[in-house]
Amino acid sequence: MTAESLVYHGRDASTGRRKSAREYLYLYLPDLPLRQACIEKGWQMEGAIGLYARHQHTDRLVYLSLLAGKAGLSAGMGVADAKARLPDIRLAEVRPEQDRLCLEKLARWAWRYSPRTGIDETGCGIWLDMTGTSHLYGGIKQVIADIYRRLSCLNISVYCAAAPYYSAARALAYYHPSARKGVVVLSSRRALMQILSEFPLSVLSLEEGVVQALSQAGLRRIGHLQPLSYAQLAIRFGPELVQKWAMLSGNRDDTPTATGSVPALWVSHGWPEPLAGLESWQAMIDQMIKEIADMLLKAEMAASCFELGWQTSDGTIGRLYFNLSRPGRSGDILSRLMAGAAEHIEAEFGLDYSWLQAHKLAAELPETGWLGTDTTSLQSQQIDHVLDILAARLGADKVRRVTHHSCWQINDSMVYQPLADTHADKSWDMPVPAHLTAPRPLRLFEPAEPVYVVALLPDHPPAMLRWRRKNWQIIRATGPERIGPRWWDADQKGIKTRDYYRVETGDGRRLWVYREGLPERGETAEWFVHGCFA
Repeated sequence: MTAESLVYHGRDASTGRRKSAREYLYLYLPDLPLRQACIEKGWQMEGAIGLYARHQHTDRLVYLSLLAGKAGLSAGMGVADAKARLPDIRLAEVRPEQDRLCLEKLARWAWRYSPRTGIDETGCGIWLDMTGTSHLYGGIKQVIADIYRRLSCLNISVYCAAAPYYSAARALAYYHPSARKGVVVLSSRRALMQILSEFPLSVLSLEEGVVQALSQAGLRRIGHLQPLSYAQLAIRFGPELVQKWAMLSGNRDDTPTATGSVPALWVSHGWPEPLAGLESWQAMIDQMIKEIADMLLKAEMAASCFELGWQTSDGTIGRLYFNLSRPGRSGDILSRLMAGAAEHIEAEFGLDYSWLQAHKLAAELPETGWLGTDTTSLQSQQIDHVLDILAARLGADKVRRVTHHSCWQINDSMVYQPLADTHADKSWDMPVPAHLTAPRPLRLFEPAEPVYVVALLPDHPPAMLRWRRKNWQIIRATGPERIGPRWWDADQKGIKTRDYYRVETGDGRRLWVYREGLPERGETAEWFVHGCFA
C-alpha cells in the first residue's frame, strides 16, 4: 500500500484564517453484513448470497456476494427477479441492529489508535479522528497499514481513506479506486476537490426525489455543482443539497459524534474495621476478580494487565501486577493467575482499602466465535493461559518461548525470548520475502545427522539415502533451497553453502536434508538430515 503524505491545512470560509490541520480516517467494511449472515447461517462467503430489506412494499437486495454480482445481480433488484435469474441464491434479511453492534465493537477496537472513534449507520463503516495522535504510530500511513494488516488477519475486507474532514474521507473510501487497494491520503485541497469532482452525486446520500431532479437538470457529478452558488442550488433543489455539498467541500463543519472514550474499569472495597488474615484477604481478592470479570463482560472489553492494590491501617500502599499474554476477561483465568496473591500482602494490622483495576484495555474481538476465522485460537489461548500462570509464579523473565525472527539463517531464525517481551508489537520487524518463507520442519536435529546419499548426478536431489543404519527410498523431492553464509562469515573456514531438499520416503516420512558444499565449485559434497516434518 502506498500513499502520499497529508499536509493539508484548510481555511475558514468566513474569516479566511488558517485552521489547524485535521486527519480523519474512514474504514469502509463492505462485506461485514454478509460475513455476519454467513457465520450465523453456516454459509460460505464464496457462494451466491444476498441480503435484502423491505423498500416500498418490495423486498430488494442490499448486499451481494462476489459470485452473485458476477451472475448479473445488483443492489436494488427485487428478490423475485433475483431468484428468477439465479435460483440457487441464498437469501437472508438485513439485520441493522446486529450490524450496528458489530460496528460498535470495531469502533471500540479502534480506540487503540484514537480516543475519538465512531460508526457510520448510513453506510457500513467506522471513522477515526487521528488529529494529534497519528504521529504516535509513525504517521497516518503506518496507522492505515497496521489496521489493514490486523483486519486482513480476520478476513475482513476494508477500504481505507484519509482526508482533512470526515465527509471527504467517507466519499474517498466508497468511490476512489485506490481505496480498494488500501488507502487514499491526499496532500492538498485542490487535489482533493479535483478527485471529488469525478464522483457521482450519490456520494452525498440525497433523497431519490432530489437525485432525480438533479439528473433532469443535467447535474450528475460533483464537478457539475462546483460552478454553481449555494443560493442557486438552495432555490432549485432545497437546503439538504447545499448542506451536504458544503460538508463535502470542507466549507461547513461535519464532525461526527464519537462513540465515547476509553473507559477505566476498576473495583474497590473499604471496611470499617481492618481486614486481617490470609483467608479474608484471599476471599476479598476472589470477590474483586468476579466483579471485574463481570464489568469486562458487560463492556465487551478485555485487558492484558491487572493491578491489585491495597492500603494498610498504617497508611502503607502496596501493589501487585499480573500480565496476560493476550487480552482476556475470564474470571477462572484471573483466579488461577492470582492464586496465592494474598501471601504477598504485608499488613500487620490489617487492610483498610483494596482495589483491582484493569489496564491496557481492548475491545474483545476474538477470531474464534466472532468471525470464526481461526480454528487454532482456542488451543493457542490455552497455551497462553498456562504460560501466564507460570510467569506469575516464577517471574516473567524466567519463562521463555521460541519466537521467529526475520532471518534466512536457520540457526538465527528462532530465538528464546522472555515471555514479558514476546507479546510486544513487532510491526517494526523487517518482513521476510515470499521466496524465503519455505516450510520449516517441526523438529530440528542438533547437530545435523550425516547420511550416505545416492543421487543420479552430483547436483541432483537424493534418490536413496542411508540413515540410522537403514536404507530409505526417496519417492518425492522438492528443492533445492540454497542457504549461504552471511557475507561477514564467508571467509571463515568450515562455513559452506547448503542446498536444502524436502524429501518423502517410501513409508511416508518427510525429511529435511541438505548437501553442504557445491560440486560446481569443486567442493566435496556431504549430506545431512537436519530435521523432519509432521
